[in-house]
Amino acid sequence: MTSRTIPSLVRPSVLFLTALVATACGGGGAGTTTGPPPVATVAVTPSSANLIVGQTVALSASPRDASGNALSGRQVTWSSSASEVASVSSDGLVIAVSAGQATITATSEGMAGTAQIIV
Repeated sequence: MTSRTIPSLVRPSVLFLTALVATACGGGGAGTTTGPPPVATVAVTPSSANLIVGQTVALSASPRDASGNALSGRQVTWSSSASEVASVSSDGLVIAVSAGQATITATSEGMAGTAQIIV
């Protein structure tokens, strides 16, 4: 009985072609796929407002990547440093409650931007 073996020159070629096909199909290992860029900064506009009690201002937040490009579809949460002075809704609408100062913060993926409110 004779045994058949793959010639030594063919084996490396088969391995190379297998690796080439796996890489072309996305199976090249770690680092071959990229996800969406992370939020690097959050720009809040306007950055400040002077209000009288009862007045409102709509703030907007723009999450941006490290190159400064706007990132759409990112969740933003809003908070006030002094809700007794200025409260903020989940969509960035600020309502002046009483005299004082408050910092309104917009947070997205752990990064934050702020607006200063004076009532």
